[in-house]
Amino acid sequence: MQDARFLLDASPWFIVVSLLVGAAYALWMYWKPGPWPKGVHRLLTGLRFLAVSLLCFLLLGPLVRQIRNDYEAPTVVIALDNSSSLAQVSDSVALQAVANQLAELGESLEGDFRIEYRTFDTESEEAIVRGVRYDHPETPLADLITDVKADYEGRNLSALVLASDGIYNQGRSPAYEALAFPVYMLGLGDTLPKKDLNLQAVFYNKIAYQGNRFPLVAEVASEGYGNISTQIEVRQRGRVIAREMVAFDQSPQVKEVQFLLSAEEQGLQRYEVVVVPVADEFTTQNNRRGVYLDVVEGREKVLIAAAAPHPDVKAIRASLEKNANYEVKVFIPGLTDYEAEKYDVVILHQLPSVRHSLPGPVRGLIEDGASTWLIWGKQTNILQFNQVSTVLEMAASGNQTDQVTPIFEPNFSRFRYPDEYQGVANRYPPVTVPFGRVNMKTAAEVLFRQRVGNIETSKPLWVLSTGEAQKQAVTLGEGLWQWRLQEYNRQGSQQAFDELVSKTVQYLSTREDKRKFKVYPLANEYNENEPVILETEVYNDIYEEVYGQPITLSVTDEDGASTEYTYTTSAANTRYRLGGLQEGIYQYTATTSIDGEILYSTGAFTIRNRQLESLSLTANHALLRTVAEQSGGLYTTNPAEIEEALQAQPAQALIHTSEEYLPLVNMPWVFFLVLLLLSVEWVMRRYFGSY
Repeated sequence: MQDARFLLDASPWFIVVSLLVGAAYALWMYWKPGPWPKGVHRLLTGLRFLAVSLLCFLLLGPLVRQIRNDYEAPTVVIALDNSSSLAQVSDSVALQAVANQLAELGESLEGDFRIEYRTFDTESEEAIVRGVRYDHPETPLADLITDVKADYEGRNLSALVLASDGIYNQGRSPAYEALAFPVYMLGLGDTLPKKDLNLQAVFYNKIAYQGNRFPLVAEVASEGYGNISTQIEVRQRGRVIAREMVAFDQSPQVKEVQFLLSAEEQGLQRYEVVVVPVADEFTTQNNRRGVYLDVVEGREKVLIAAAAPHPDVKAIRASLEKNANYEVKVFIPGLTDYEAEKYDVVILHQLPSVRHSLPGPVRGLIEDGASTWLIWGKQTNILQFNQVSTVLEMAASGNQTDQVTPIFEPNFSRFRYPDEYQGVANRYPPVTVPFGRVNMKTAAEVLFRQRVGNIETSKPLWVLSTGEAQKQAVTLGEGLWQWRLQEYNRQGSQQAFDELVSKTVQYLSTREDKRKFKVYPLANEYNENEPVILETEVYNDIYEEVYGQPITLSVTDEDGASTEYTYTTSAANTRYRLGGLQEGIYQYTATTSIDGEILYSTGAFTIRNRQLESLSLTANHALLRTVAEQSGGLYTTNPAEIEEALQAQPAQALIHTSEEYLPLVNMPWVFFLVLLLLSVEWVMRRYFGSY
């Protein structure tokens, strides 16, 4: 529906002027009678008057204000929980009956409402009316409600009808969602607890070192059994490698069973934790879980070489030792012995110093290619420090120092340092730095700049090199231990400091991968319902990325069965997706040819079955009732009650009003009107013998 009005910025008197101009022009044209009847003469005068007056009026720039009212019918969204937990407690006939009832509900409401159907997988009527598959691997109830809320923001949503068992295992609880529309909950499933043993969780470290032993803890829950015992087994390739007995003396009850296993084979390893079934279990699908472990050859070795004992050394060592990937040794000349090993990263704290030059073994490690992290202190020998540093050099003024606090450099990109940690770091207490000029020697990125009082300077405090050769980091500050101590005092943890130290060492220990052909998964672990995404990089001899290369990919499962795929890279898409893989560990080999040279890239990834839908099979109708009451809806197990409640409320359309200002001269009908007036006048003049 539209409402149109004319608007004019000029004075309305100009309309009178336009009419006068049109009249004057018409009288001047037709002052003398022509070779036509008197009635035709008057008609021609009128046509010229209208055409000229209209053209003059258009020169005034009139506007047309259009007000449009669009009526949106009220909508009811009917959503069905099609997760596999329902299929485990109800037969297919009963579940199809639920879908049919929802379809009938939609048909009965169609006269008053617009109906939309949804499941976790689709948004169409066909999904419910023509049969729904109850096979969704998880139940994100809050996400479904949030999606409806977002899709109908500012629209005419009368109600959401949701048929569910109330079990959610993905995302937050829907009870915490603030809603502006009522939710009508149709309770499904069985609220009575089932007799069941449930392997709720398995806790373990994802990385173990070859030859070491690693802990594994299984959490087993018992429901409906008063006095029962069973065995928990750990299997590898079908062989039982560990077994423990667990007993339950009441219901419900949760027990933890601990194992200590040996990591013997290198690479990705799959173990299976199994709860041996007992009599009358409702389901055994939740009695087993896969465990995936990456057994690596050894840890990164880090040497902290210090001029003297110092709290900074202790703080850095404590941060690194919290990460199982690092093996840390401390060497203080004259106090501790040097342990000869191949170190990946060498941290020099106040070395070279005024008392000790760089020890020979440490110098040898650096010459052999170990990355270095130089930390300045009051005992540092500036001249020798500048010789060792490849990143920067200092022109210190004697022994003068300054007190500065760190300020995070927002353009830093060597590694990701979370925003919440940046805020913590920017409030760290002052550290002591050398007073003087700092000159950069090579390409580097500043992680922290120096802030003196409230004045932010351009002087670097923490710097990392960006070259592809031997990496180096430099920290021009003494007193880092205070950062860790203050963070614990304020935050109750040292996560920001530990992350800072760990990420710095991780960056230094990472070697540049200069292979010309690389195929690698975006994640090491995927769920069964997720596609595996492989990234492909192909480079020529000068290390420019090239495209259009045919790639042959061979994927092998744990049983040795291989499947081959072929694809071609392009500038728009360098990724390849694999779908439909079952649980297990997969090895892959990719092959391509560049200038007649055959190149290979290998790797591995794991597919997990999290079995979320088997963890809990007891319907949670209390949650459904809570969401319905909070939103002003209704909880019931009878679809007829929902139909009666919706039909009882008035179905009102929502009016969307829009306003638009259009220049009258831009409207097509105005052009055709002027053209018609002038054309009729010209045709009549020609017909009656004039020009």
